Amino acid sequence: MVKSRFRKGAKLAGIAAVSTVVFSLNSFAPTPVSADPISRFAFVGVGSDTTQDVTNGLSGIAPYPIGAAGGTPKGYNPLVSSSATGTKGIVSWDAFDASTTPTACITPKSGFPAVDRPNGSGDGQKALSRSIDGGAWTKGLGCNASAGNLTGAIDFARSSSGPPSTFPGTALTYIPFARDAITYAYIAHPGADVTALTSAELKTLFGTANVSTSGRIANFRGTGHTLIACAVQINSGMGKSFDKALGNNGTGATANASGVASGCNNTAGSPAGGVYEENTYDGWTSPFLSALSPTEDAVIAFSAASWISQANGTGLDRSASGRSGGDKLGSIDGVAAITGTAPNEAPNDAYYANTTYGRDVYVVVQTSRVPAIGGDAGLKSVFRGAGAAICSAANQLTINKFGFSSATAKPCGTTGDATLQSGLVS
Repeated sequence: MVKSRFRKGAKLAGIAAVSTVVFSLNSFAPTPVSADPISRFAFVGVGSDTTQDVTNGLSGIAPYPIGAAGGTPKGYNPLVSSSATGTKGIVSWDAFDASTTPTACITPKSGFPAVDRPNGSGDGQKALSRSIDGGAWTKGLGCNASAGNLTGAIDFARSSSGPPSTFPGTALTYIPFARDAITYAYIAHPGADVTALTSAELKTLFGTANVSTSGRIANFRGTGHTLIACAVQINSGMGKSFDKALGNNGTGATANASGVASGCNNTAGSPAGGVYEENTYDGWTSPFLSALSPTEDAVIAFSAASWISQANGTGLDRSASGRSGGDKLGSIDGVAAITGTAPNEAPNDAYYANTTYGRDVYVVVQTSRVPAIGGDAGLKSVFRGAGAAICSAANQLTINKFGFSSATAKPCGTTGDATLQSGLVS
């Protein structure tokens, strides 16, 4: 989404819903035409960067290009609730909008105040929690921060990480709908040896057992080069999943501390106070990285699915420089995360199946809205159970086009599982 997902996303979703000739969405039966846009009644989501592009596709159109860059929009059969529940679609706010300043506000639903944009899985979980408990949602970016500013405004959060153990409880349910894999991107100079790292080397670089490091390995593999750790923003599911895969507690704190120690994430040397947006190779820039010597190289966590969708043109491309001269995406323990070359890249099923680096991704909803009996029938028809719209063969095919495979740790649509629940997140 560019600038305002509610205005632009709603407009595009309405086009996708009604203009079946233009986008060949013949299998979708729209509700009767009215004066109000379909987005007024849609389920609204915020959160993960990793799953923002695929959720845009499930909204009806992706990618949303910025100016002339980013790709050509394509129409997809929109994800909607059952006809008995009003054929409601979804509206999903991106984690970030490169066409605006970081302080840009969003208006999640008509009639609600403009609030700080939730950026990442953690922010999505927090925003959904404030929508439920009526507390103030703010990141201190200058938008409305009053109590109740999000009450009832958010229906689901996108999350590329599972329930946080630091917030026990059952208020939120994490519903798996697809599978991704964690790997890393790199900046390498001539003579470097960073294209195929081992788990042991990544743990030495980023820390393990909740013990951070200097974020540097000198004379790496005898090359005379120094390998440097860079961390993605700590609110991201990517940062948390990567941290957990290295044997840490999954909060992202250990890997982030190593990135700060290396200098890559220090406030003076990188954008926005030491934050790098995940899955954005073109944005992985800073004075620090520009000043790397010819014998200094760097690595950062990256989603395999996001890399694939950007390379193939289904997602908003923000990593073209990472493919210049060949993909700058590494393999771990001798196994590559992807196969093929752009624009025909695909998941490596063996890598995605790995229990360390493969990960299911989720939509997060209020548990009381998706019980076996009662609750919100529309929301349930979209997300709950194997028969949910998001788990249908047609929508799973759309999901696959964005670099994801099917959820495997738990079946698509799983609810009622205590291991997939948490308390409200703050």
